[in-house]
Amino acid sequence: MERAIRYLCTSFFAAREFVDLDDINAQADVWCRALVGNRCRPERSTHGVPVAFAEKAHLLLKLPCNAYQLRERVPVTADKTPYVHFDLNDYSILHTHVGRQLTVLADLNEECIVDDQVLACHRRSYDKGAQI
Repeated sequence: MERAIRYLCTSFFAAREFVDLDDINAQADVWCRALVGNRCRPERSTHGVPVAFAEKAHLLLKLPCNAYQLRERVPVTADKTPYVHFDLNDYSILHTHVGRQLTVLADLNEECIVDDQVLACHRRSYDKGAQI
């Protein structure tokens, strides 16, 4: 696994610039399909990765109809101000919940602060030190 990460860092991330997460994913998709995806398998020098994938595709399981919702769940405390600190940023909450233990539910695009109910939802920020 470490070798794969090193390969990714030295071959994909080196000398590239990204605007946002969608841009990283788009560039990675092109890189995987065009450049890396066409390399040959070591045990069969005539077959590339797309051919090998086509040979084994029938063995893959189908994805379930109901997509599993992936959310990071993090307990947070609203200290003296109406903000909770999550992922290097401060997200606003109602002043009535200051001093309470709350939970942040976050995905790639949004984070929601919940108690027994949803208190606030914000667009997720990947900045550092921002107040949202």
